Amino acid sequence: MIIIYGIIILLCAIAFFLIVEALFTKIVEQCRVIVEENPGRSFWIGLVNTIFFSALIVLFFSLAGRIGQPLIAVPSVILFVIIIIGSIFGFSAVIQVIGDRVFTDYSGFRKKSFSAGLIILGCFTPYIGWYGLLPYILIVSFGAFAIRTFTHHRKRKAMRKKSK
Repeated sequence: MIIIYGIIILLCAIAFFLIVEALFTKIVEQCRVIVEENPGRSFWIGLVNTIFFSALIVLFFSLAGRIGQPLIAVPSVILFVIIIIGSIFGFSAVIQVIGDRVFTDYSGFRKKSFSAGLIILGCFTPYIGWYGLLPYILIVSFGAFAIRTFTHHRKRKAMRKKSK
């Protein structure tokens, strides 16, 4: 029964990341370019931002617990959601990059499905997958999303200045 649940969870995860890529093609593509061109930069920016956001999350939660005011924890929930969303977009980009590198002979859907399955199974590997591969991929993913968001914000700001 556990094997059946595992297969169902794997298929659902693959479908989820393929749907994210299909719905948010532009964002995922921009993150993919960043991961492909600068994986080291994505890692370090993702690590710094993850540590910073995690510290803020812990700070707001502990402050809310000490004061007894649950509304103070709202910013930590928002920051946590930002980390999760950014990691999802970035993870979809990493799936594309791995698919392009490993499954070069396959086409679109098949390449992305196999790549997503490969990454997910790799992350399920005891110890090294749990504590090495998964955190690395999530940090690179969040870093790519952070770089993409910052670059997009700068471009929009520059466009507003030109239009004035």
